[in-house]
Amino acid sequence: MPWLALGCISADCILACSQGMLKQWICATTGKVLFTPKGRAYNKAAPSLGSTANAALLSLIYGQMPSTKVDQAKKDRYTCFARSQVRAASLHVLQRCGTLHVSD
Repeated sequence: MPWLALGCISADCILACSQGMLKQWICATTGKVLFTPKGRAYNKAAPSLGSTANAALLSLIYGQMPSTKVDQAKKDRYTCFARSQVRAASLHVLQRCGTLHVSD
C-alpha cells in the first residue's frame, strides 16, 4: 500500500494517498492507466487482473467513506468505477475459462 511506504498512519493521510491513486485509475489522466475495448482498466506497468482488482477494491472502500470526508459525487463515481471493473474482470475470467462466449 502506498500510504505505508510514505509513513502515513492517520486517516487523513490514507485518504489523501488513496485519492491520488484512484484519480490516476479513474480519470486516467497520467497515461499510466488504459482501458480495454470491453472497459477493463489496466496499468501499463502492471497490466494484470490483480492490479485492476486492487484498484476496484480500494475504489469501493473509498466509496463507502463517511460523507464528512468525501463528497457524495466522488463516492458515487468511485463505487460505479469499482462495479464496472468487477463486471469487466468477471467477464474476462469467464471467457478465459471457456464458460462464457461473448462476441466482440
